[in-house]
Amino acid sequence: MNRIVRMAMAACLIAFGAISSAFAQAFPDRPIRLVVGGPPGASADFMARMMGDKLSKALGQPVVIENRPGAGGVLAAKAVATAKPDGYTLLMLFSDNIVVAPFLQKVLPYDPLKELIFVSAIGRSFPFILAVNPNLPVQTFDDYVRLAKSAPKRVSFSTYGLGSLPQLSFEIMSAKIGAELLHVPFKGGAESYQAAVAGNVDSVAGTSFIELLKSGRLRPLAVGGAKRSSNFPSLPTFAELGFGDSLFLGVTFGIAAPAGTPREIVDRLALELKSITQMPDVTERMPAVGIEPFYAGTEEFTGLMRAGINTFAPLIKSLGLAQ
Repeated sequence: MNRIVRMAMAACLIAFGAISSAFAQAFPDRPIRLVVGGPPGASADFMARMMGDKLSKALGQPVVIENRPGAGGVLAAKAVATAKPDGYTLLMLFSDNIVVAPFLQKVLPYDPLKELIFVSAIGRSFPFILAVNPNLPVQTFDDYVRLAKSAPKRVSFSTYGLGSLPQLSFEIMSAKIGAELLHVPFKGGAESYQAAVAGNVDSVAGTSFIELLKSGRLRPLAVGGAKRSSNFPSLPTFAELGFGDSLFLGVTFGIAAPAGTPREIVDRLALELKSITQMPDVTERMPAVGIEPFYAGTEEFTGLMRAGINTFAPLIKSLGLAQ
């Protein structure tokens, strides 16, 4: 009897595998929805429209962009996490959406690692550059540290929002140097840059204010990560300054799907995206908006998101930022 049951179960599994394989081979047979957690014109929207156009040509079906801004990308991610896992609803994310935004809410709106599959990373912004108003009496990062340590909240910094990656990087840095900085959040990156230019705040970290730095309206002190900036090759990296290679790194852009999406479809999408990120017209367009080509497959991309969560979720909790 047991032998008959085992044979029946094996037959069912084989049949299910055949159905799954056939389903994946037929994918896609209708339009795909690509949800973006930001407004039209934002960096994620730019990436979504560029990738959507290329994916549409590669897959032979329209890729429809749906902008769903709000709550730091949580609304968009939640919509995708609860969608049918059939490959027809995808998320264009940037890492803030996954490693920061959900943990800013006291009740976790979704579990990123359990409810999403991170198909592949497709690009990343340039590392953040720490810069100051030129009138601040500092010329180097060491000067900045000395001034910051001279009195609590003596030095202020602006960011594009409460709980943003720049804020968390500033918080990590301030803890390491033993200084208390004053955070002044704004609603966007441009506003935070202008506040520093006007001298309303002392410092700021950004990726898209190169012209402000070149024109002398802001003074750069250090750049995130371990690779020196091609725009400012003499600028030290935070790795060189002893902070490791993960401080003030830029955001990572990528595509995610609902958990439970057939692996065959995930692999197909990842393969197409890998090819797209190597296209000359794609690699040439990204730097114009402060993004560099970067591809990571499903396992590596998942590891990057897990590492980010392990770094920032405890920090957000310790700072009491969840609301």
